[in-house]
Amino acid sequence: MKSLRSTRYLKDVIAARNAVPRSGGVIAAAARRNITTRTSQRHILKPTVSVPSTSQLTTRHASSAAPEEELSKTPLYDFHVRNGGKMVPFGGYAMPVQYSSLSVLDSHNFTRSGASLFDVSHMVQHHFTGPGAAAFLERITPSDVSGLPVHGSTLSTLLLPTGGIVDDLIITKLWDDRFYVVTNAGCREKDLKYLKEQLKTFRLENSGVEVEWTVLEGKGLIALQGPKAKEILSKLVADPARDGRLSNLYFGQS
Repeated sequence: MKSLRSTRYLKDVIAARNAVPRSGGVIAAAARRNITTRTSQRHILKPTVSVPSTSQLTTRHASSAAPEEELSKTPLYDFHVRNGGKMVPFGGYAMPVQYSSLSVLDSHNFTRSGASLFDVSHMVQHHFTGPGAAAFLERITPSDVSGLPVHGSTLSTLLLPTGGIVDDLIITKLWDDRFYVVTNAGCREKDLKYLKEQLKTFRLENSGVEVEWTVLEGKGLIALQGPKAKEILSKLVADPARDGRLSNLYFGQS
């Protein structure tokens, strides 16, 4: 992780915008009718319930139905609220769908033309360390993590032994025997169960090969994204010679 000298250059950057897409569909609704026959009258259709002609349906994307008091909060929750963030359920967390200062569209356009900070602390962060860390990750993913350069990253997938994908993840090589992994919040319990089972099997089959797994609970995680992200972050790198120059990084090796 690169050390930062100052945060003054980030004052023009809009803080974390997790715009949750929302969509609605309109469907026609018809009342169920019973036919009543009377000897002195013709057949009359009588609706049994009063139903409006249209109903609005909403779709909730990657969100949780739990009440807000039951939702987890990221370390930046208070910051979002102070800055007018409209908090909604997302992946089991209370996350900002937008801010009072900007509409979702304006926020999107700001990011596409400049850069924005995104709070992605709801995602699950892991450390895998030890002499067997690379071998374990190569067992459960299709990636050549041993071949990654230091501070290099790769998008990969967790694979079932019998075939199929459990989830996607990002693997970053911090050192030859130390890896930083990020998995999705929406698959948290499933992923943790899978990793626990796979690590147990790996240890049984590779006695004496040390692998330590740590879930980094309560740690913040932010993403700086947009065409001006490199320009902004370059001003904050304390020692480019030591920490590396951002100009040397490219997609897939961040």
